[in-house]
Amino acid sequence: MTKSSHALCAASMLVLMAASGPAQAASPTAKDILSSFNLVTTGNVSTQSDIVGDAVIGGNLSGATFFGGGANVPSSPDLYLFGKLNSSLNLNSGGSLYYAGSTTPSQHVNYNGGGKDLGAPPNPLSYYTDPLTDLSTQLSGLTATTGTSFVNGKFNAGSNTGIVVFEISGSALASDLVNHDISFSGGKGVTSYIINVIGNFIDPSSTHFNVDQEDALFNFEDATTVNLGQWGASILAPDATVKITSGGNIEGSLFAQSFLGGGELHNNNLFNGALPTIAAVPTAAVPEPSTWAMLIAGFAGLSFLGWRRARNGAVAAA
Repeated sequence: MTKSSHALCAASMLVLMAASGPAQAASPTAKDILSSFNLVTTGNVSTQSDIVGDAVIGGNLSGATFFGGGANVPSSPDLYLFGKLNSSLNLNSGGSLYYAGSTTPSQHVNYNGGGKDLGAPPNPLSYYTDPLTDLSTQLSGLTATTGTSFVNGKFNAGSNTGIVVFEISGSALASDLVNHDISFSGGKGVTSYIINVIGNFIDPSSTHFNVDQEDALFNFEDATTVNLGQWGASILAPDATVKITSGGNIEGSLFAQSFLGGGELHNNNLFNGALPTIAAVPTAAVPEPSTWAMLIAGFAGLSFLGWRRARNGAVAAA
């Protein structure tokens, strides 16, 4: 092989490497996020109650203590804060903070147990919120499973197996829960209970769960207000302000537009059920401007090498 051919091959490899660019980290699935984070919001959080597990806050944070006051505190827990810190913050159990902003003497962070400020969050907010928003939309389009019933707070899957879907209005759910607690029944073949709740929901009487249900997911897809009592399942409420109004706690994962406290968020009942598989539509990667520039430079180099090789051949033949 001639030197010109070697140069052509090398230039070709450079062009291919420039076009491919660095490998991108895979995005987490909605299930990954629900099973890992106690709280994810796109907006503000304001609460005086404890939040036990890892959290992502898309807006501002006022007055919370993280990683204490409950069971199952994660090892090396993290708080990702994308907005401003509006008050003093306690991070217990060695918890650390990802925060792009700055603190002032009156708005400082107490790291209790060896945690530290790790700088700006490594991923954009959409990395955490988009999969959950998409999941809420997808679940809301599912058809309710036949052969199920909901009476006096009891979600009965009947003889169904796999993912069992219920659909009920927020007002009907509230009416049914007066003087009743929530429970679930079904065979061993049920892998998750998906409850699509239409409209706003206001807990009528400090409702409790008979047993905390880690395979149950309540989807308040179009709600703007969700007021809860003691709650023992995970929640999707992408457009809602979620409050605990009866002094209870949420035992499970919470995704909301904002969270205004009233009770603790516990990490011992994060969602662990099955979710429907929705095929992703592949999209063709479009090179960025810098990649186009490298491609053009690479092809220009190839053209020059080809011209030079032809010229050298012509001179040798003369």
